[in-house]
Amino acid sequence: MTVSVTAHFRIAWRAFKTHRRVFIVSMLVLFASWASLELCVGTLHRFGVTLNVLLHVAFLWLFSGLMVGVHGMALDAVDGRVPRLSRLTASLERGPAWLLAFCVYLLSVIGGLLLLVVPGVYVAARYALFGPVIATRPATGIEALRSAGALSHGRRWAMCRFVLAALALNVAGAALLGLGLVISFPVSLLAASSLFCTLQHAPVASSAARTDGASEPIRPGCP
Repeated sequence: MTVSVTAHFRIAWRAFKTHRRVFIVSMLVLFASWASLELCVGTLHRFGVTLNVLLHVAFLWLFSGLMVGVHGMALDAVDGRVPRLSRLTASLERGPAWLLAFCVYLLSVIGGLLLLVVPGVYVAARYALFGPVIATRPATGIEALRSAGALSHGRRWAMCRFVLAALALNVAGAALLGLGLVISFPVSLLAASSLFCTLQHAPVASSAARTDGASEPIRPGCP
């Protein structure tokens, strides 16, 4: 099956334009969680290292759970369902799995880049879709990485192009004083969700059976 990276980013852009308010608000919530951590650390630093560590652990748990929620919202959007902010906190219990997968993924990518660059790019591409896996079903971090690797099997070049395109988009967003990330980051997640749905080969429920006011799927194949 041919994977068109450009097509997935076009789908992502259409989905973002349709639901831009909910995704911009979700990005602001993520930023607010980080800002709250910094405020608490700055205010309570005199109470010692233990409290500082506890605050960071609480932040990582919350942020990871919110990331699972954003992935779920992205999957809803590309499937034609209406992404709702309530989804943002609906899967907080999956946050630890996302955090573990992210840490293993990040360390593996960094290790590969330090070795010969190419291994890092390979790891980044092969396991990039662990987020949608966790948003779709309960899974441990390692199981999510394995599932992501299985989905990308035999499609290494398409996945490399996708990861590089997403990286370039977010670098451009960050270059705009970081403000562009409010758009580039959700668009990247939407594109990843579209790609994930394509690789899943999952049927989409008939629009006639929908009762949530959703539109026709922006792209077919989301679970």
